[in-house]
Amino acid sequence: MSCRHVIAFTLLGGLVAGCASEPPTFADRVMAEGQSRVEIARQWEKGSDEASRGEERVKAGRRLLDEGRAELREGEKLIASGNVAVRNSREAYRSLSLASEATVTARDADRRNERLEQIAEEWREGESRIKRGRERVEAANERIEEGESRLRSGQQLIDRGRDLMRSAENRYQRNESQS
Repeated sequence: MSCRHVIAFTLLGGLVAGCASEPPTFADRVMAEGQSRVEIARQWEKGSDEASRGEERVKAGRRLLDEGRAELREGEKLIASGNVAVRNSREAYRSLSLASEATVTARDADRRNERLEQIAEEWREGESRIKRGRERVEAANERIEEGESRLRSGQQLIDRGRDLMRSAENRYQRNESQS
């Protein structure tokens, strides 16, 4: 290789190296800015999606709370009416037991037995209402807990989504003010 070739290669290498250290062109800046804006838009969309999912979860939580509270009231009514039926049946049984000494004929005994069967059936029905009421109350409490859990997680999603959206908007404004 001649000295000329060495000098030419050296100059060519210097030119290439010089080009690499030049500031980015307008096109480079626009491309970088475009990519940054795409990232900002994606972040904002992600935040918006999370906030929307959170709002849906909050609605579902409120619906579960309302349903649970209604079911709780129904269960409490069943328990109360069952307690009244049991109490009345006990009183009727005591009264009938006291009157059993006045039974003189077989017909009186039959009537007494029929009345006892009626009292026993009302008593059983009262106990059944109490049991169904307790089951309803338990199910209602589970529904209420689930509703509260959905409310909390929904609110967290909303907050996180809004934070992402605000952050994206702030990044966008910073980029705009730097342009």
